[in-house]
This record gives sequence, structure tokens and C-alpha cells, in this order.
Amino acid sequence: MILFAYASNMNVAEFATHVTSARKLCNAYLPGYRFIFNKFSHDGSAKANVEPTDDLEAKVWGVLIDVSEEDRLHFFNPDGDWAEHLELLALSCIGTDGETYTAQVFISKPHAVNNSLAPYDWYQEKLATFALWQDLPVEYISNLNTMESKADPDTKRRERRLSQYRR
Repeated sequence: MILFAYASNMNVAEFATHVTSARKLCNAYLPGYRFIFNKFSHDGSAKANVEPTDDLEAKVWGVLIDVSEEDRLHFFNPDGDWAEHLELLALSCIGTDGETYTAQVFISKPHAVNNSLAPYDWYQEKLATFALWQDLPVEYISNLNTMESKADPDTKRRERRLSQYRR
């Protein structure tokens, strides 16, 4: 199975601690979709999501990750915790190697979307950092950095989260 990772899963080393067969194939983009922070989170903020758009120039950048069939059956079990709020759709992605891939993409289910929320600043910074680590286009990283966010009122959580990915 090929997964298109566009948010926290772009940290392939961390992802591989949960899905041991995971290995990066290449960077890629998902055409006809836009990146947005609108997935409801229980901490009162928004998390990453992608949604289709009519904008012909729109694309979401991320990483294609190959996952073994065994890990797919275990980790991506449709009865798992993730399935309550996310669906896994097979979509066409374009790799930086010029190839078209059919990849599984996590997309928030309609009941899990809240367009009035913003992400916490640390989460936004985390995703921009992961995009930088994966050498995604500079313009894309800049757009991530300029999206609206809000300060996390829990300063201890903010510092703890930031320390998890700073090199």
C-alpha cells in the first residue's frame, strides 16, 4: 500500500515507529486538493485536512510512503480508532519522479470538520518543519507558515510539543 502523508505523518522516522515497514518512496503532490486546518481536535484546535477544490492550480504537497500488506491490515484497520473521524481514500498523486501513483489519503469525515477553528501555533510550526525536513517546495512551506493559527493557552504543552521535533 502507498500512503500519501501530508501532515504529521510526513515525519517518516516517527511514522515508522508505529508502522515498521514504512519507507519513503518520494515527495509528491495531490492535484485538485487544498491543504486546510479544519479537522476538529478535542484540544479545541484544528488539525490538518485536505479537501477537493475547483482550483486547477491547487495541490497539496507531501510524501509517498510504502507500507507492507501486513502493516496495512494491522495499522489501517477500518475498525481502528482513526476510522471514527477519518476516511482513507485512493487518490492519484504525482511523484517528483514524474510517475503517477494511486495512494491512500486520510481525509476528515464531514462530522469531524469545523471551519471556525484554527490550529495551535506549535502544530502549524511542526508541520512546516516536517515539510522543510522533506525538502518540499519553499513556496508551499511559506504558505503553511502564513496560515492563520492561535496561541496554545497551555504553555507547558506547547513547549513539550515543540521539543518533540526540534533538532
